[in-house]
Amino acid sequence: MSRKQNGFGNFKVSSVKSVEKSLKPGKVGAPGIYPSDRRFGSSVTRTVIQQYDIESNWAKWRKGVEFFYNAYWYTLYKKDTNGDVVLDGNGNKETVLIDSKLYQGTGYEIDVKFSGWRFSSQSTDTSNHYVIKRTNTQTPNLGIISQVYNDSSATYTVGSNPTRTISGASNYSHKEIWIKSTNSSDLVLYSIGERIRDSSTEATLKNVLNDQLHPAIYLGKTSTKKKPTVKVTVPLSTVLATDFIAANDGDVQSLIGQIGSLGAYSKETAITSETFTDHNYDFDITLDVTENNQTFQILDNPLNLPPAVLDISSMSKLYESSAASFNFNPTYTFSKQYYQRFFGDQYLTAGLAEDECNKYSYSIMPFVINSVLVVGNNLEITSIPFEANIKLFSDTADRYFIFTDHSFTIKSLDTYNGVDYHTPGDPANPNPWYRLDTDVDPWMDEVFTSGQNLTIADVYCCSCPNFSNTIIRVPEQTANDGKKINNRQYRYPLPTAMSKIDFQNEGLSEVAGIVQSWETFKQRTGFKLCKHTIAIMFNDNLKVKEPNTYPSLDTRLNFEANLEKSMEENWSQRNNSFKRTALTNMELVYTLAEGLNLDEVETASVLLETKF
Repeated sequence: MSRKQNGFGNFKVSSVKSVEKSLKPGKVGAPGIYPSDRRFGSSVTRTVIQQYDIESNWAKWRKGVEFFYNAYWYTLYKKDTNGDVVLDGNGNKETVLIDSKLYQGTGYEIDVKFSGWRFSSQSTDTSNHYVIKRTNTQTPNLGIISQVYNDSSATYTVGSNPTRTISGASNYSHKEIWIKSTNSSDLVLYSIGERIRDSSTEATLKNVLNDQLHPAIYLGKTSTKKKPTVKVTVPLSTVLATDFIAANDGDVQSLIGQIGSLGAYSKETAITSETFTDHNYDFDITLDVTENNQTFQILDNPLNLPPAVLDISSMSKLYESSAASFNFNPTYTFSKQYYQRFFGDQYLTAGLAEDECNKYSYSIMPFVINSVLVVGNNLEITSIPFEANIKLFSDTADRYFIFTDHSFTIKSLDTYNGVDYHTPGDPANPNPWYRLDTDVDPWMDEVFTSGQNLTIADVYCCSCPNFSNTIIRVPEQTANDGKKINNRQYRYPLPTAMSKIDFQNEGLSEVAGIVQSWETFKQRTGFKLCKHTIAIMFNDNLKVKEPNTYPSLDTRLNFEANLEKSMEENWSQRNNSFKRTALTNMELVYTLAEGLNLDEVETASVLLETKF
């Protein structure tokens, strides 16, 4: 029987490594901290150089240029209900996919058009990523630029009775550029998160303040634990008389799953008897709304897209009544952390918010019908539970707009010393080339010109993770080759330690397993780019200037060596792209929601309503 070891290891000579083996270097691992046991809560810590390389826009710009040179995309054309491509008035294929509206259901609707492109990919369920361009057909005036406060060393005195100060140093620390706007439209209060521009400068609107430098708008959300419903009552006889019910043998249950709409129902009203409730870190407002003699429609949706991303005025009506009544009883929550700093030492309470604000606005979006019930001579139609938003307004004559300082871009004609070197276009439609500079420092560069009007800019959006900072589920267990096992987080994306905080993720937590986002507030309010949107910008005669944030030398050399291989892999996916494009509308719907500037609550709502 062998003797037991003494606990200090084997002291036999044969167990000692030779000097040669002891001095032999091991395999060099990647710098930074990469836990081998990736449990919930573990995170990767990168070196400064690694993080700099990741945040550099140069690599995505270089790939985007290569995509443009090789036309690595397929243009999406509008199709009719039979699947045939629609032709425009000139006999060309119609490239406008969808006509929609910004701020649908409010009194500030703006007509927009969406065009789309498809890029092949290896990492999605449909083997595609989608780029959507939103083009505004109207240019509303949001206000006139009066003054730009972009001197980080200055202190500005503004207002009167009493005067107030704007600290350039404080704004610099918060990464904010403030401007004063006169004759501003109330539309700007609905435009938080939008890209706003004058004739050349463009930036993302973060907040709006009143003339007391207090918030001019407070954004509230319904709780996912108590989602409201809307109950609409209409005369039963008018429903039974419709062709749709007759075609379904008089069965009113056939209305379930159709779209109910109270039209452009939006109410902006003075604060009167609403219930405000204060809590430690947030406050609530509860409404009890009952309205009579309202217009109500039941709409057909042949595209199987959520109603929020469509123009409901263009949808065919299955039923319409002007004698409808409805009841709506939501409770909205406001997080204090976003507003407290504007009050200094004064503690923000529900009572203070009620005193500061003089009106509020809420809307009821088109909804999917969840149930119907015959009650006497009436039919009660109930929506599916949904997330909703409310806006409290502090209305003043002058307003101050806050933009994030990392979101600025400048667009100008692509000329050099006044000479345009591009090939002339059609004289009837010259469509000149423009240059987009994304390396703008608003603390050093001249941005926003006093006296010019501000309006809402056109935007490009993409469904890829690099742009959206989101995983959209890939439910299949293996990749397209049938061999590689897909990561479980891709197949069923769930929240992680790197996800948003609870209030920011209030809506998207409802679609766990479908979508998971790690987008930070800085990313959401910045200027987002990816290789796909850069390629389409070039295709639209918008030349994105080469970024000055070059990655490190080693990274750049490795990138160029792998670029050709990456292009070949993308090209090889084109067949799968065509075969799998009809599997789901999820990525397309998510990108449309980005283009409509829907927040997390509204985005979750349209994703849950998407028919796969």
